Amino acid sequence: MENNNFLYPGRNSCVPACCFCQRIMESCVTLNFERYLSIGIMGSALESLAMKRNNNEIEQELDAALGKPKYYIDTAGMKEDERYSWFPTLGNSMTDDTAKSIPGGSLVLGRWLKLNSVRDVPLHQPIVFILNDDGEQFCILKSACEILSSTTPRADTDLEMLCLRSYNPAPRYDDFWLPFSCIKFIFVVEKVRRPDGREFVPKQEEVTRKAEEKA
Repeated sequence: MENNNFLYPGRNSCVPACCFCQRIMESCVTLNFERYLSIGIMGSALESLAMKRNNNEIEQELDAALGKPKYYIDTAGMKEDERYSWFPTLGNSMTDDTAKSIPGGSLVLGRWLKLNSVRDVPLHQPIVFILNDDGEQFCILKSACEILSSTTPRADTDLEMLCLRSYNPAPRYDDFWLPFSCIKFIFVVEKVRRPDGREFVPKQEEVTRKAEEKA
């Protein structure tokens, strides 16, 4: 980004709209799970290295990940000293025909949340995840529903994992576990603008899958 505050010079209410080459994926990203298991076991070491990086380096990495915005959107209600961006959506994984539904073609306003560990990821609310898979960047819109770490009672590994959930109840959109080590950045969604122009603010709400309802 040309402006470190994600704000268009002279217009404090404007937020850039990101135009990813990959955009937000319709379903889960295909990952080399075995490779991420080996990386994930070293999670504590990676976390220590990440914490040593200064803020400027992290900001530069974020700028590179987001790319240069093609346009800006007038946006009210932003918090000071926070970074925001609008993201385009693609596909139906977050569509469930309810008030919280985020159909393909929507724009979501995300607020960047800095992470030190998997436990910093908020649960049960839509989040834009920017991922790295062997140098290739992907972006997905999901809701985190469960965290697995070394402090989790049922955990039998040091690997930090995050379970991601779609709103769409169809079988093709089942939950999947993602190693924390492949997450580059996350943006917590604070506003959704649907294709018809209607906007709403997402609420923190647990999404129950049909399989869980039957259990």
